[in-house]
Formats: sequence, structure tokens, C-alpha cells
Amino acid sequence: MIRTGTVIREENQGIVVCFDQLAACAGCSGCGREQKTTTVFVRGNAKSGDRISVQMPDIKILKASMMMYLIPFLGFIFGLALGNYFSKGNDFWMIAGSFTGLLISVAGLKLADNLLGTKAAWQPKIIAVNPEIEQDDGFLCAELKRV
Repeated sequence: MIRTGTVIREENQGIVVCFDQLAACAGCSGCGREQKTTTVFVRGNAKSGDRISVQMPDIKILKASMMMYLIPFLGFIFGLALGNYFSKGNDFWMIAGSFTGLLISVAGLKLADNLLGTKAAWQPKIIAVNPEIEQDDGFLCAELKRV
């Protein structure tokens, strides 16, 4: 997946890039975020205000999405099954087990994110710096750049 964004600031080992919301996300709000922009830290060199093209391999995006949705779901179901098995059908312990399984799986997902976030294969890469692309005044990232 290749996306074009605006560099809003430079940091010690890279840059912070602002992307507009994808068209597919416009009416969804399924992730609970109602933001119109996303900022991402990218390792590389570019000047503040540059428009850059950033690539993340499609298979990595698919794997990350699968992990993000599947692991908490499986943790919830596994906790529910364990709660049912040990409580002999008591609803309170089934619910407690399901939420315990969910919390444990989310904690494991956070650890996996920290581990994979340090690997180069999981990092977005700058493939082109496009300073010649003009951005219009309606571009949402332009507001963040001014801040």
C-alpha cells in the first residue's frame, strides 16, 4: 500500500507524516476513531512541508489487521470457554473469564506490537519525496503543520 502524506515535523531519527483519512473509512468509524487525519512516525529524511510517498507492504498490513482483530476475539472466546468449564455454567464466571481472556490477549497484542514495531520489515518506508506536489488549502494535514 502506498500513501501520500505531508511531513509535519522532523525528529531525531526520522519524521512525522500526516495522512488524510482513507476514502473507505469516511463513513465507517468502526475503529472508534473519528479523526480525519493520522500521523505516523517514519524513519527517513525529508523536510517539513514536503509531500512524500510512503509504502507498507500489503502482506504486513494484512497480517497486522488479522492480528488486531483475531487475537482479541480468540482470547474472548477462549476465556468464555474456560469460564464455562470451571464454573459449570455460572454466568458471572463465564463473563469474568471472557473479559479476562480479552484483557490478556490485548496485553499480548501490545507486547507483539512493541516487538514487531522495532523490526525493519514492519516499518513504513519512504519511496519518494515529492516537493513539487502542491497541496490545496483544504488539505487537513496543512492545519497540523501550522501548529
